[in-house]
Amino acid sequence: MILSGAIFSFDKLNKLVGNKEKVPVIADMMVSRWAFEGLAVRQFRDNKFEKAFYEYEKNESKEDFKSVYWGPKLLAKLDECKLLLGNKEPKKLKTLAADKELVMLELMKEIEENHDIAIDNEDLKGNFDRFDAKSIEYFKSVVNIYIDYYTRKYNEVNQKKDQILNKFMSSEKTMHLFSETKKNYFNESLADLVKNQKAKNKIIEYKGNLVQIKDPIYNVPLKPTNPLNYRTHLYAPQKYFAGKLIDTFWFNMGMIWLFTLLLCFTLYFETLKKIIELFSKFHFKHQSN
Repeated sequence: MILSGAIFSFDKLNKLVGNKEKVPVIADMMVSRWAFEGLAVRQFRDNKFEKAFYEYEKNESKEDFKSVYWGPKLLAKLDECKLLLGNKEPKKLKTLAADKELVMLELMKEIEENHDIAIDNEDLKGNFDRFDAKSIEYFKSVVNIYIDYYTRKYNEVNQKKDQILNKFMSSEKTMHLFSETKKNYFNESLADLVKNQKAKNKIIEYKGNLVQIKDPIYNVPLKPTNPLNYRTHLYAPQKYFAGKLIDTFWFNMGMIWLFTLLLCFTLYFETLKKIIELFSKFHFKHQSN
């Protein structure tokens, strides 16, 4: 958020207006938010240096998050569930129900998104309904399948990226071109900002979901159920609207033009003046009574 030139994290806002998963609605009312995000995403992703590596780094980021943070977090939740089985304390039962719901939601999202691994939905739902010690071991095996898959994919992408780097390092001329391009176009402070490098927690639990905090610039949002829902995390590379992915820079430009047209409308029809006069009349009547 930009207020009087100060930039701070949205999670520092009061809980009533803040949001740890998406940009708070109150920030969407500020044109500067759309301008700053659009410029940051454009400058980091589309400069002459980053263009050669962005897609590889985006895949690396996703696979690293799934194998290093998401998978182990689910395994920890399942271990906690196993310890809570049979416990009759209301607080423990509530924790067990919340953990079970979170694991189910995360696995269902993963199955919907990842079509490379075939998981039997009926088998999955049956184990969720039963949810005993044997079921928990089944879910752990499913999570480990995903961890192994993403670890393997990470290594594959990493090798492809290394091949590109090796080409640049193959001669003195290409090495010089690489270093000059990076010097002219790569901004380390901007990279730290859009990758959220200073975040202590790379993954958090928020409203029954596991939320990725690391590398927002590489994190493409999931398709929302409501086609008019555009809201995403800050520095998302693309945004969904009307069922289509739109580049963040152009989406944000559209929002700035929308705000401009709304302001032109209010100026032309003197909307603000009429609102002030309406409140003045209401205040005058209240004082008279």
